[in-house]
Amino acid sequence: MDGDYISQSSYQLTTYLRIASVSIALYDFLETAPSTCRYIREQWNAPHMTKLFTALYLSRFTSIATLALSNVGYFYSHFTERSCSHYYLIPSIFKVIQSTVSQIILGLRAFNLSRRSRLVGGSLLVLLIAATALEGLTNLYHRTEFLFEDLKPDQNNSCRGVFQIIHLGAWIYYVVAIIYDLTTSTICMVYLNKYKTASNSLYVPIHLSSMVVLIELALSK
Repeated sequence: MDGDYISQSSYQLTTYLRIASVSIALYDFLETAPSTCRYIREQWNAPHMTKLFTALYLSRFTSIATLALSNVGYFYSHFTERSCSHYYLIPSIFKVIQSTVSQIILGLRAFNLSRRSRLVGGSLLVLLIAATALEGLTNLYHRTEFLFEDLKPDQNNSCRGVFQIIHLGAWIYYVVAIIYDLTTSTICMVYLNKYKTASNSLYVPIHLSSMVVLIELALSK
């Protein structure tokens, strides 16, 4: 493959954005690490681990794994054609898994706020399946390996996955993710406003793990 897939200026901009995203993620991880460790110890000593802890663990693990795998492929400079052909899809697969985990968490929150309405649950399930299928399609279909040989002559052979079909790009993935997130967030706000109106004094505590989940979701997208 040649270097027509990406220009030098686009490559530099992408590199700066990646460094910035890794810095933000690292800062968030270090900032929340003490409280997260206390929460893990509490759960470890508890008779049963809560669903909230499971959601936190899955969200953080898949987010860290996705970010790490993606940047290894981008910055590591000693890939061969064979190793890249085995590696280039792994970051994309983890990206879809991470998005699905985050969207399941948001969907469960909306479902619980609706007091487990069958209509809301069924609608969210259909939306989740459709979103996951489209996100998988736009991340994996017709994606091929590409070695950045021409763009980094001093550090050859980093590995990325690129699309041969131009109209199947990242923008579709983000549109689908945004539509799902806005839909579930709107459902949550509608029910929260409904409960607040009914009680006129509703207080909804935000647990640390919920904040972390939302932060990781934002960083991953």
